[in-house]
Amino acid sequence: GGLIERQKNFIYQFLRMVPKELHNLRSISVIDYLGELPHPTPEITLWGKDDGVNIFGFEIGAISENEFPEDVPAKYSDVFCIVVVHEVNHVVDAFYVSRNITLRNRKTDLIKRAGNNHLNYLRSMFPDGFFIQYPQEFFASISNQWFSDSAQTLRLALTRFDQGYKEPLNQFLFFAEVYSRGGPSTLFYSLDAEGKIQRREVPVLRDERGRITAIIDGNKKYIFSLDQYGNVVSYSVTEHRLYEVSIDAQPRVAEINVDGMQYAQNCLPVSFQWEEGSVHLLEVSAIVQLQPGIRYLFERWNDGAPSAKRTVTVSGPTTLVALYRVEYLVSISSPYGNPSGGGWYRQGEVASLCVQDVVNLGNGTRRVFYGWYEEVSLVITKP
Repeated sequence: GGLIERQKNFIYQFLRMVPKELHNLRSISVIDYLGELPHPTPEITLWGKDDGVNIFGFEIGAISENEFPEDVPAKYSDVFCIVVVHEVNHVVDAFYVSRNITLRNRKTDLIKRAGNNHLNYLRSMFPDGFFIQYPQEFFASISNQWFSDSAQTLRLALTRFDQGYKEPLNQFLFFAEVYSRGGPSTLFYSLDAEGKIQRREVPVLRDERGRITAIIDGNKKYIFSLDQYGNVVSYSVTEHRLYEVSIDAQPRVAEINVDGMQYAQNCLPVSFQWEEGSVHLLEVSAIVQLQPGIRYLFERWNDGAPSAKRTVTVSGPTTLVALYRVEYLVSISSPYGNPSGGGWYRQGEVASLCVQDVVNLGNGTRRVFYGWYEEVSLVITKP
């Protein structure tokens, strides 16, 4: 019977919350039963359940399941929604992870390090050896927990680490790296039993090799010490202050680069939750020309900083705005009189134009200034 409206709405909302650069998803097919589709298959197939029961007969909110083992409190999420999450993350794995040699090799190493012991995996409800036998399920399986409750997934990883199982924390940081896309924050999600999904940006800190060494969630900072291979050897949790910093341009004619990530004009303003004392790099273009004869020049930041490229040290909530002024190009042309004064002028500025009023041609004739013209209309009659 296909999808009902509420199911389709969840899929649309969920896909809006997954960064587009992580997948190449073009279609979703619906089948009634477990099993493979004939070749060629679309990017993903949403599967059936329990030996032929059509999962699409389950309305959102009708059936939920706990995505976490007994190490941490249960967190129930809607079954239909979790299936969508799981299958889309198969595409993320195939498209984004597998095409990045660093991520691909790291995933292979993580499975090898975890081995057969099911307690070495975040998704430990599967039997020993499951992910060795089915490595293609490793990433998508973690997504069940990550999207059910990312913060709970971190708590599980830390609990396992304290029990002597270090690999779940490495797996958590791997998933955080994928959903950070190499940027200054990763994405945390939560999904409840009624199909309500939420997303928030969580700041991350990196070492000189670009590896995540800290995650800041709320008023807690989780700090990870890594070995030379990027594996966690210890962790600590500290209290910290987090402030909201909003960044904008006025007028909104320029993109803004924040810590290496580019934000287009239509995304402004952008807001971040940054740790007190953290240092961030901002950069905008000094000159923006959107159309011939009109340009915008960077003047300063609203806090007085004069350079288009600057750092900011967070000391409290603040709004930073790159201020631009508009300029217009005045072009002068005349075959006589050596005209001068053309160039770029600020809006409202008086342009001083000059030309000789009489030019003797040396053959008994001369040219006399008659007036300035803008296209075909006489503007002024004095040189």
